Amino acid sequence: MSIWDYSGWGDENFLKNSIGKKLCIYCGSRLYKFPKKQIEKLNQHMYDTHKWRTSMDAKEYEGGLIFKDEFEDDWMYTFRIEGLTIRICPSCGWWWSERTEITNWPYEVEKVGVASILKNFDSLSTFEPIEEVTNYLMAKYEYRHHIEPEKFENVVASIYNGLGFKTRVTSYHKDNGIDIYMDGDDDKLIGVQVKRYKNKIKTEYIRSFGGALMINDCTEGVFITTSNYQKGCELTAKKFEERGKPIKLVNAENLFDALKISKINSFDNSIDKFINMKEIKYSHLKTIRRDSIP
Repeated sequence: MSIWDYSGWGDENFLKNSIGKKLCIYCGSRLYKFPKKQIEKLNQHMYDTHKWRTSMDAKEYEGGLIFKDEFEDDWMYTFRIEGLTIRICPSCGWWWSERTEITNWPYEVEKVGVASILKNFDSLSTFEPIEEVTNYLMAKYEYRHHIEPEKFENVVASIYNGLGFKTRVTSYHKDNGIDIYMDGDDDKLIGVQVKRYKNKIKTEYIRSFGGALMINDCTEGVFITTSNYQKGCELTAKKFEERGKPIKLVNAENLFDALKISKINSFDNSIDKFINMKEIKYSHLKTIRRDSIP
């Protein structure tokens, strides 16, 4: 299931306000612009799609296509794409595209475009794969409390995978106080506990977690919450560090920063994902401007 919709916009100006943006309208990250070589690859696929959809004989002509009129038995109709541009957010996946289509049937120049819009969901727990959940969180981080706790543990594991850690999620109901194990440098075994809470974490949770680190022979720990910590939690964590069991406290803001870095690290800048995407080829395209050729 995709978190993006292309079928329409609640605001008729949404497309015009999206085209040309260099920063993501959802998470604020700088958009990635596909280079000319990859754009040329997509251009060719668009021409192939256009030939298939018209069901007419066609051949390359002046950087575009020329079609044969079956009644006149002559090469008469031309079609050319210019200025194809795609920008995509490496963090949440939002994207927009525009191009100019030039035809001589009728004689006109039409600028068309498409931009994705984020869907609204009551729950994020049904999303697969995890990448879609992390994309949604980047775009709407306030929805982190709508994810089931068990699912959120997998989200956190995915974030730390993107940061270079090898993670293992434990059984949800029999985890001995450790939700995720991570392999750190110098053979360190890092235990992680995840609390998808709205209220601040109390000091007793940190004390309990410190005990779980010792029981499970962890070298150090990371306590993660979707909220923040009460006074005393940092002092409790420091006492465990003095006893050889350092505990890093990660709050909602820290987790969002880690999520953003993780998404950028794992960003795939290949244009192949757009090759078979009908939304960018022909469906859901909206006219931005149309001019007749004199």
